[in-house]
Amino acid sequence: MNNARPWVRFWARGLDISLYSLIITFAFPSLVNFSIYMQEHIAIQWYSFFQQIAALGLISLAVYIIFESLLLSTFGTTLGKWLFRVSLKTADDKKLSFTLALKRTFLMYFRGLALLLPFLSIITLIYAYASLSSSGSTSWDKECHTVITHQRIGFLRIVIFIILLIFFSDLKSKASGMEMMTIHQQIMYACGI
Repeated sequence: MNNARPWVRFWARGLDISLYSLIITFAFPSLVNFSIYMQEHIAIQWYSFFQQIAALGLISLAVYIIFESLLLSTFGTTLGKWLFRVSLKTADDKKLSFTLALKRTFLMYFRGLALLLPFLSIITLIYAYASLSSSGSTSWDKECHTVITHQRIGFLRIVIFIILLIFFSDLKSKASGMEMMTIHQQIMYACGI
């Protein structure tokens, strides 16, 4: 099955972003606690809040782009792509090199998600959706000469996706409200152990 499936790609990306944000929450609880602290004091220092959040967001996004590129060049997939049976290869049917994966991932976040900037990302998502639906490829896949293929997903994989999404969201919400703990303590607490 080689047809363009924008919604499958969207939900696969959503699962990947959920997992990454969960990892960030557990690995760097001080960033989450700092963000909560700054939100409570936004009325007093709103300009400082937005500067800090923007800086943290850009750093987090840069780390994610590198993380995803490593996954794509090493395993040829991410959790979301694997679960939704989306494969990504070069035009000559090879796994992406790290530099090609890095370029593609950056272009996708820049052109497709507008670096996750509110409101602007909605416009770029609509444009990317229209482009993918009409031509069967995105601008970043054309530029990087990458090919996306889809296989039948199946009911069980959809159920697993829903369970994982709920599980990741629940763990993240529990972890965000915690004080500084070790990663091991956070995982045990968030799992109710």
